[in-house]
Amino acid sequence: MVLFSTGYSFGLVRNEGVGSTYYKMRMKGTELLGKLETRLKSQMERVVAVCEGLSDDDFGAESEPGVWGIGQILAHLNMATEAYLPLMGASISRGVDDKGDPIKHSTLAGLMLKGMHRPGIPVPGSMVPSGSRSRKDLETWTENSDRVLQLMDQAKGKDLVTNRFKNPFFQIGKFNLADGFAIIVEHNERHIRQMEERIEKIRGLAASV
Repeated sequence: MVLFSTGYSFGLVRNEGVGSTYYKMRMKGTELLGKLETRLKSQMERVVAVCEGLSDDDFGAESEPGVWGIGQILAHLNMATEAYLPLMGASISRGVDDKGDPIKHSTLAGLMLKGMHRPGIPVPGSMVPSGSRSRKDLETWTENSDRVLQLMDQAKGKDLVTNRFKNPFFQIGKFNLADGFAIIVEHNERHIRQMEERIEKIRGLAASV
């Protein structure tokens, strides 16, 4: 697999009407950041709604045996996002200014973004949360999301393609800032949908105890 930027110029946006993602050609960095910022803020509101009134036991509950519950999903998201944050922060700090060129995602990031909502994607063992879960998972996710929003603000005016950072999960290849922000938001979307699908069963189990 090739792990470098291609000639494709596109940015990730969401078609709210069908609840899916698509690629808009020739999106500029400022436009991409604005759309991703709006989506992340909406995701934060949705997660608060899902978690409203949950006890620590509810965060640890599974909707069915072997299926991640709310706390496990949040912990997984925290593990993934925290791998990106310091690398992206350093890239922004030393980054060059935006020249106004269209966004170009790397080949690997483009494949990841297009396939993010396919069912049955395997999770590496290192990204499977262990231990007990609690409201702390929600608090940490919120703090991480606030940090992503801060990085988005700091990245405005920076070149989202030229400024790159090492892939946090593979030893070869690099992502650019556009990749990192889009992957974080789209990874959130995949798992927030799972939370929204499973929460009523978890609430029902709690009420039946």
